[in-house]
Amino acid sequence: LPFGNFDVNITVPADHILDGTGYLTNREEVFTKEMMKRYKKAKKSYDEPVVIVTEEEARVTEKSKSKDKKTWKLSAQMVRDFGFATSR
Repeated sequence: LPFGNFDVNITVPADHILDGTGYLTNREEVFTKEMMKRYKKAKKSYDEPVVIVTEEEARVTEKSKSKDKKTWKLSAQMVRDFGFATSR
C-alpha cells in the first residue's frame, strides 16, 4: 500500500479504552483526571513504567456497561495502514 494520512474518529461506549495507530488528539476529553495525571507522570518517567489504567480499574469497569459514548480522535501521518483496539 502507498503511504497515507489518517484522521479517524471512533465512538465507543464511555467505559472503553481505545488505542490505535497514530496520535490521540483529544486525550483530555477521553481520559479521566487520574489517567491524565498518570499520563503526565509517564511522559517524565524513563526508568519505571507508569500504568495509565490499573488492572483493578479495568476489572471494576468490566462489571457494568455504560450507556454514554466517547469519541476518540486519532491522527496518523505517512503510514501504510490504520488499526485500533478497544476494550472495556
